[in-house]
Amino acid sequence: MPIVDHVLHMIGTVVAPVVGAILAFASATAFDVSPGLAVPLGVAAALATQVGRTAARPVSTVTTGGGGNPVLSLAEDGVSGALSITALIWPVVTAVLAVIVLVVVFLLWRKWRAFRQRFQPRQAATP
Repeated sequence: MPIVDHVLHMIGTVVAPVVGAILAFASATAFDVSPGLAVPLGVAAALATQVGRTAARPVSTVTTGGGGNPVLSLAEDGVSGALSITALIWPVVTAVLAVIVLVVVFLLWRKWRAFRQRFQPRQAATP
């Protein structure tokens, strides 16, 4: 059900950064990384993944009729897992990867918006 999916993604947008911060803080001492560095990176990694997920899901639903959503979900989980593991091993690399994910999502969103505008009916000018 698409509405349930959208509500869960909205909740995830709030929950993901909080969980990212908690996990980064918890792992900071295990990897001898300053919590002041680890926590913002954990938030950035979690938020980048969630924003990408939130932007990509409606596009997938519209373009594939929902058929591409399981494949997209697998890709989302793969990116999320890779960022999580990278955050533990190379925190600074994770920040760079999170920025790259955000830039890619932004560029895809702009392309999608331009694509939609080409097919929207034009409004007639009122006299």
